[in-house]
Amino acid sequence: MEVIEAIKKRQSVRSFTDREVSLEDMKKIVEAGVLAPTGRNSQNLLVVGVRDKSLITQIMNYISGGKEYYGATALVFVFEKFSDDLSELNAGAAMENMLLRATDLHIGSCWIHRGRKLFSSDAAKLFLKEVLNLDKPYLLLESIALGYQKDVVPLKEKNPSNGKVI
Repeated sequence: MEVIEAIKKRQSVRSFTDREVSLEDMKKIVEAGVLAPTGRNSQNLLVVGVRDKSLITQIMNYISGGKEYYGATALVFVFEKFSDDLSELNAGAAMENMLLRATDLHIGSCWIHRGRKLFSSDAAKLFLKEVLNLDKPYLLLESIALGYQKDVVPLKEKNPSNGKVI
């Protein structure tokens, strides 16, 4: 798929089938996040893909069922390894890369901003450290719900007047 085609086809998916995302496809999506540019080449992000059903269940149970993740069969978490004033922008670039790669692989995705709030407490950081086998409790910046789209929803039109070339 051409990049522009993935850009045009990408949409937020909020209804997933039970079909699992393959290990190979998860590796491709995570790689796309890792390859994103970071300010001053700081490479201060840690991208973690989760496919294991029992881990996903543990994570969802921790946040009262995890309805915010729409029953996704795979998750991606983007953590800040060390503080940097460009971390938010770095995470945004990584997220867009992964969303586009998922679209390219015909995998539905939804950028979940609420994950940051759900996992912001010290207790939640320790929980994620333990369940994801991280070397320390990192700050969660963003997350993605991944899976195969259940309900087909038409693409919303974008307003071409929101762009301008001079």
